[in-house]
Amino acid sequence: MSLLPSSFVRTLGIGAALTLGLTLPSAAQSTGRPDQIFVHDRGGEVKNQAGVVVDDGINELVYQQRGRDKQSDASKVDRIVFGDVPVAYRDAQGYANRGDFENAVRKYRVAADDSDTRGPVRAKARFLAATMLMKAAALDPASTPFTEVVAEFDTFLSEHGTSRLVPQARRMQARARWITGDANAAAELSKSVYEALDASGKSAYTIELCYESGLEAADAYLAAGNSADAGSIYSGMQTALNAAMAEAEPGLRATLDLLKQRAILGEGWQLIADGKHGQAVSFFTGKLRSDQPAVLRFNARLGLAEGLLGQAKYREAQLQFAAVSGLDHTSRDNVARALLGLARCAQAIPDSDSSERIRGWLEAIQTQYGDTPAAASARELAASL
Repeated sequence: MSLLPSSFVRTLGIGAALTLGLTLPSAAQSTGRPDQIFVHDRGGEVKNQAGVVVDDGINELVYQQRGRDKQSDASKVDRIVFGDVPVAYRDAQGYANRGDFENAVRKYRVAADDSDTRGPVRAKARFLAATMLMKAAALDPASTPFTEVVAEFDTFLSEHGTSRLVPQARRMQARARWITGDANAAAELSKSVYEALDASGKSAYTIELCYESGLEAADAYLAAGNSADAGSIYSGMQTALNAAMAEAEPGLRATLDLLKQRAILGEGWQLIADGKHGQAVSFFTGKLRSDQPAVLRFNARLGLAEGLLGQAKYREAQLQFAAVSGLDHTSRDNVARALLGLARCAQAIPDSDSSERIRGWLEAIQTQYGDTPAAASARELAASL
């Protein structure tokens, strides 16, 4: 508690008092504002509830509203905006909004270590520290290696193993592991998230998050040269999704069907990984339709481009890579991989401006898509020029 009277602090100003290193009473640090809790209702619409979060758990959210405890399944929670947070947490938000991720990490860590802060806020602060560190690593991996990101998520998981944010953290940690170059370890991590799918639909291991992790696991297995395990995931997903679609409501059925169609495209990616480029070109050509969802169309076009590149049809491959890099709004991973494909095609085509264009594409990957698996390959290719 401050040894100074409150009138002095008011006269001096809170900002100046903090500058002088004075300790303010807790009331000066507490906003008293309720948390804003956004949850999906039975119709799927997001509704805002004001209250005070008591437990933001992996299975259930508990919050107080007008002196009474209320609960919601973790899967129904869209997001939480905490009202009463420590000063360090708000400072971190300001740094993050300005793109100063290093200072955001520092302040979020302070908030996460504050024993006077509520558990759910500390968990969110630790999670955001890892998230901001990942953003910093994407911008400058030399100064902030992705191995540090992996370690930061380990800290979150060890401290807050029952938090609703655990599935998201595990998924992001798997991506960070892949970017470090350990695709097989990333695949195993992503697979473990996929296999944690909660069939009841109540926990934070939601259908979309877990199936997305399954697709990411298969992609990582392919990158690690393990086509067999990737194929097992693709086929297993299709079987599971067919069963789930039979019982799902119409709205959810459309989501499940799209996931299934993406798993079906995995057959083509397996063909590429196995060096069967001609078959892959035929497969992806047959999957391209103008009336299909964009995520399927661009995925098939990228697969077609990779197949053509494998056949040494560089001009044709360039056209497909250019379409993905310029138009795909569904996947940053796809765009980065397409830019890398353009660079590889240009290496094989003796155009007068090839060297300049290659450097431009590789720089774009490293500066704009540093959080994608293609970034490491781009750095290696740039170093070899």
